[in-house]
Amino acid sequence: MKIVRRSLLILAAMFLLLIFLMPLVLKGKVYPFIQKKIDEQVHATVQFDPVKVSLLKSFPDLRVDLPNLCVVGLDSFALDTLVQAKNIGLTLDLFSVLGEDGIRLKGILLDAPRMHAKVLADGTPNWDIMKAETVESEADSESSEMRIQLTSLRIRDGSLRYEDAASNIDVRVRDWSGKLTGDFSASTSDVLLETLLGQLSVAMDGMSLLQDARLEADMNLSANLDDMSFVFKDNRFILNEMHLALDGGFSMPDTFHMLFDLNLLTQDITFKQLLSLVPVLYQKEFADLQADGVVQLTATVKGTMTDRLYPAFDLRLNVENGSFRYPSLPASVDQIGIAAHVFSPGGDLDATQVNVSRFHLEMAGQPMDLTLQLKTPISDPDLSAAAQGRMNLSKVKDVYPLEEGMRLSGTTDMDVSVAGKMSYLENEQYDLFEATGRFSAEQFQIQVPDMPDVWINHAAMRLSPQSVWLDALDVKIGDNDLNATGNLQNVLPWLMKDQTLRGVLTVQSDYLNLNDFMSDSTVVEESDTAQLQAIKIPRNLDLTLNARGGEVWFDQLQMKQAVANMLIKDGKLQIEDLSAKALGGRMGLTGSYEWPEGAQPDMKMHVDLTNVQFSEVFKTFVSIRTLVPIFERTQGEFSMKGDFASLFDAQFNPDLSSLLGAGSLNASNVQISGVKAFEVLAEVFKNEALNVLSLKDIRLPFHIENGRLNTPGIKLPLGKSSLLLSGSAGLDQQLSYDLTFQLPDGNNAFGLSQLKGQLLGSFRKPEVKLDTRAMAQSAVSSLIEKSVGVPVDSIKAKAQAELELQAKKLREQARLSGERLIEQAEKEGQSLVDKAKNPIVKAAAQKSADLLIQEARKKADELQEEAENKIKEQAKQLK
Repeated sequence: MKIVRRSLLILAAMFLLLIFLMPLVLKGKVYPFIQKKIDEQVHATVQFDPVKVSLLKSFPDLRVDLPNLCVVGLDSFALDTLVQAKNIGLTLDLFSVLGEDGIRLKGILLDAPRMHAKVLADGTPNWDIMKAETVESEADSESSEMRIQLTSLRIRDGSLRYEDAASNIDVRVRDWSGKLTGDFSASTSDVLLETLLGQLSVAMDGMSLLQDARLEADMNLSANLDDMSFVFKDNRFILNEMHLALDGGFSMPDTFHMLFDLNLLTQDITFKQLLSLVPVLYQKEFADLQADGVVQLTATVKGTMTDRLYPAFDLRLNVENGSFRYPSLPASVDQIGIAAHVFSPGGDLDATQVNVSRFHLEMAGQPMDLTLQLKTPISDPDLSAAAQGRMNLSKVKDVYPLEEGMRLSGTTDMDVSVAGKMSYLENEQYDLFEATGRFSAEQFQIQVPDMPDVWINHAAMRLSPQSVWLDALDVKIGDNDLNATGNLQNVLPWLMKDQTLRGVLTVQSDYLNLNDFMSDSTVVEESDTAQLQAIKIPRNLDLTLNARGGEVWFDQLQMKQAVANMLIKDGKLQIEDLSAKALGGRMGLTGSYEWPEGAQPDMKMHVDLTNVQFSEVFKTFVSIRTLVPIFERTQGEFSMKGDFASLFDAQFNPDLSSLLGAGSLNASNVQISGVKAFEVLAEVFKNEALNVLSLKDIRLPFHIENGRLNTPGIKLPLGKSSLLLSGSAGLDQQLSYDLTFQLPDGNNAFGLSQLKGQLLGSFRKPEVKLDTRAMAQSAVSSLIEKSVGVPVDSIKAKAQAELELQAKKLREQARLSGERLIEQAEKEGQSLVDKAKNPIVKAAAQKSADLLIQEARKKADELQEEAENKIKEQAKQLK
C-alpha cells in the first residue's frame, strides 16, 4: 500500500508540475500563431499586453488571454478605436495545440469590451477590417489552420455605441452581459442566447425612441449552420416591463442577404407594460402606477435585407379607454386613445409611411389631441399634422409626482396644423403648403431645484407657410430677463432635414449674464468659479440679431448701455458692431468667433477703447494679467485701438501662445507705483523718481507675437534725466528690455552722458545689467573732441592739406597735440572719478578714465604716424 500511495503522490506531483509548466512551453507556440493570424487576416492596428496561458482556468482545455486588447481602424477610420477590452479569453482544445492538425477554438470570453461601430454617410462600416480572401492553396490545410468549434461565447460588462450616419441612427448600450452556447461545429444545433442590456437608448434623426431602457432576452433557436438558417423556438423578451416573444425565423444565404419571416407575439400585453416605454413614467415610481385600457399591438417583418434594400414591415398599435394614475395623487390621465400604423412594402426605406390617425388624452379634465401622417420620409417628407390643446400647468402636480421643490404654473394654448411636401417649402412654393396656427403661454413658470427659475410672462407665436412669427416673448431665467420679437423662416426643413434656419430677431434685456448660459454649472453665484464652456455654433443657422442691453456680462466683462448688431451664419458669429460703456470708459468692438470642425475655437477682434481704466482692464482680462501685469500698479485711464486674434480651448480659456495683436495705446496722465522692476532701476540709478512715475502724453505702439508683448520704445522722463526702454515681456512674465539712462548735465560735462544696459529677469524678480565698457568708450570720444578743440578727423585733414609746405610744423603740431591730448585725458579722467558720487556712475567713470588715457596715447601715435606718411607721400609726388 505504501508503494501505491507513494506512486500516486508522485503521479499527482508530476501532474501538477505538468499543469504549471505546460503553459510556459505552449506559450511559445500559441503567441506566434495568434500574431501571424492577425497580420494575415486583419486590416487594422491590433495591440495587446503579453499573452497569458493557463490550464487551470479551463482544464482540460487551454486558456489563452489577450489582456488590454485594442483594435484601431485604418484609412477612413484612422485613430478610431473599434474595440477596447480589459481581456479577451480564448479557450483552445489542448490536444489540438499539441498536435499538428490545426488549433481548434472552442470558446471566447469578452471581458469589459467597449465597442464603437460606425457607418459613414456613404455606407462604409468601420468593422469591415478583414483582409480580402486569397485563392486557397494546399497550405490552407497545413498545421497553421485555425478550426473554429465554438461551444460558448460570453460577454461581461460590455458597452456598445452604434452610429449610422447614412440612416441617422444612434444606438447606445451599457451594462451588457450575456452568453451564447451551442455546437457551432455541427451542421445543426440548438443555440441558446441569454443576454441583458442594462441601459439601451435608441435615437433616429435626433429623436429619442428609447432612453435607458432595460432589455432582457432568453432565446432558443434551432440553427442549421450549413445554410445559416435559424428558427425561433421557446423565447421571451422583456423590454422594461413589456413581455414579448418572436415567432418565425431568419436566414443568411450569403454575406450580402438576410431573409426575414418574423411575427411579434403580444397577446398578453397590458397598457401598463406599454407605458413602461415612456421614460418619464418608467423612471418615476412605476411600481405604484395604476393603469387600465385595451391594447392591441402587432408587428411583422418579412422579406429580404441587403445593404440597400429593407424587408417589408408592419406595426400597428391601438389603445382604447386608456388611463393611468398614481394612488397618492388626486387626479388621473384618462380617455387615452391611440391609433397608429407604421408600415413599408419593402425595398426602399423611403416607402415607409407613418399614420397616427388618433392620439387623445385628458389630463385632469383638459383635452389634448394630435394627428400625424408622413410619407416619403427620406426623399421628400410629405407631412400632415395637427395639434390642439390647452393646458393648465398647475394641474400637472395632480397627475404626476414632481420632484421635491419643483413647481409648475401658468397656461399654454396651442392650435397648429401643417400639410404639404417639404419640397414646396424648399422651392418657396408657399401657395402649395398649408400652415396655420398659434401658440401662446401666459404666466408660465417652472421652478426646479438647483436650476434657475424660468418665468414666461407672455409669449405668442404665429405659423404661416413662410415663417414662424414671434410676436412677443417676455421671459426671465434666473436674474436674466429677455424680450424678443422677430420671424424665423425654413423652420420645418430645419427640423426635419437639417437645412438652414433663417431669420431676424430683435432682442432687448435690462440684465443679461451670458456666463449663465456658457457655464458647466447652471446656477452661477457671485463667488462661484463655474467653468465656462466654448460654444460650437451650428452651421445651419442664418440669423441676424439686433440687441440692446442695459447691463450685460460676458466672463468678467461688464457692459452697460450695450448695442450690438450680429450675424450668425455658417457656424460663425460675426459681430458687425458693438458699443457699450465698459471698463470705466467706452468700448467698441467688431470681429468674429467660430469653432471649426477638428480645430480650436477661434476669435478675431478689432477693439476700440476710449478713456478706460488700467485697473479695470487688468481685473477683467486674463491675457492682460498675464502679458501686462504692470497694469495692476497703474492708475489712470487710456485709449487704445488694436487688432487681436487668438485660439481658445473647450473651456473658453484663451490659448495665449497663439495670441496675435497690434495697436497703439495713448494716455494723457498716468501714475505707476509699486512695480518691482522700476524699484530696482531706482536703486541702480539712484533716482527716486522711478519709484512713483507720473507720465503725461504717452503714445505707445505695440505688437504681440510668439507669446510676447513687444514695444519699440518707452521714454520715461525723470526730472533732469530720462529712461528709454525697448523690448518685450513674455507669457512667463520674463523681461527682455534694452535700456538707456540719460544722465543729468552735471555728468555730461565729463563726457559720460548715458548709461546703457538691459532689464532682464521676471516681473516679480527683475535684474539690471549695465554695459560700462560701452559707456566708457562713448565718454572717451566726447573727451577727445573737447581736449583738442576740434574733432580728431578735422586735425587729420588739416595735417594732410598743409604737409608739403609745413612738414616740420606739422610734425611739431602733431607732437604737441598728442602731448596735450594725453595731459588733458589724465586731468579729465581724474576729475571724472572725483566728481562721481553714485557708485554705479563712479565705477563707470573709473573705467572711462583708464580707457581715456589709453585712447589718448593711441590717438597721439596715430597723429604722428599719419603726418609722417603724408610727408612721404608728398615727397614722392614732388619727385
